[in-house]
Amino acid sequence: MSQIELKNLLGLKEGEEYQLDSKIEFSFLLVSLEESLSEALSKRPEIKEEKEEEIQAEYAYQLTKKDYFPSLSLKGNYDYYLNRNLSGYSDTNDWSVYLAVTIPIFDGGVKHSHLKQAKLDQEKLSFSKEKLTRDIHGEVSSAFFNLQNLEKLIGVQEEEVTAATESLRLATGRYQEGVGSILEVVDAQIELVSAETDKVNTFFDGQLARANLILSLGKDIEDYLK
Repeated sequence: MSQIELKNLLGLKEGEEYQLDSKIEFSFLLVSLEESLSEALSKRPEIKEEKEEEIQAEYAYQLTKKDYFPSLSLKGNYDYYLNRNLSGYSDTNDWSVYLAVTIPIFDGGVKHSHLKQAKLDQEKLSFSKEKLTRDIHGEVSSAFFNLQNLEKLIGVQEEEVTAATESLRLATGRYQEGVGSILEVVDAQIELVSAETDKVNTFFDGQLARANLILSLGKDIEDYLK
């Protein structure tokens, strides 16, 4: 099942195969959970989207706050006139400057309502970001420790394969010397096959966990194949 899940995760089509290393690689990833979490929080697209929404919400809030303050406007005007009279032509320059101050007094609570809504939008985004951060922490931690545990497990299973191989060698030797039974050899063979099968299954579980951890860090799945 892990092999099928791994192929689906990699987006491989039917009939396409992949080549994996014979050992679960863990050291190519970040060596600590703290670094993994830091990378995830800097690369996950959901976090980037939340930051953009926070910036927009802050801009909207500040823009709404400005409606509470008096607004000042300055206008200037310049006119030039050319007048004709008996003595010829004369020109006239006319300058005018207008300074206007608008003071908000009462608007039926519209501005207050808009400001309150803008603040609520900011708070909603803050809660949403906190939840997203907790979810990412949980996802990365789960993937990290899952891979770490599988790496330890496959190390134990390698020792079990070595022990089963030695048991089969000894059982075969005793049988060849006439002091052991064929049943003992068969039992040793079954034990070895079982140990090797467990190791292979754990290996694919580890590769799947490795791919899941890469994705949880916000990396592209192509990084899995590197």
